Parts: sequence; structure tokens; C-alpha cells
Amino acid sequence: MSIHDNNPIDIDVKDGVTAAKFVKHLADVCRDPLTNGFASCYCKQQLFVLKCFIEDQYKTLPNFPEQEKQWEQERLLEILKK
Repeated sequence: MSIHDNNPIDIDVKDGVTAAKFVKHLADVCRDPLTNGFASCYCKQQLFVLKCFIEDQYKTLPNFPEQEKQWEQERLLEILKK
């Protein structure tokens, strides 16, 4: 599987909640100390491929300067609270 494949993951994602659950599942499996190295590596690779796919798609979207500034501020506050 290449980072540049049109469909980087083998799942039918219908909405953002389903996608978020799938991403969290991959991360949880990868972090689980009972998961073997091959499975952990595969999960991390899938997350990397998905990250690249999202970044590529995001670059093609229209800009919404005011809303994006607000989103970035909200995200920064979330990070600072951790």
C-alpha cells in the first residue's frame, strides 16, 4: 500500500464520528502492550497513511479565515489544558 493510493484505508467511513472511532481504535491497538510489534507497526502505518491522506485533502479545500482562526484558538486551548 502506498501513501499515494486513492483509498488509503480499507474501511467504509460514513461520517466523522465513525472515522474518529476508527482512528482511536488503531491508536489504542498500537499502544496496547499486549499487541505484537507487527500489528503495532501496521496500525501506526495506517494512521500515518490516513494522516497524509487528510493533509492532502485539506490542502485542496477552500479557506475560511475567520472560522479557521477560531478553530486554531480552540485547539490551542485544548492542548494547553493537557
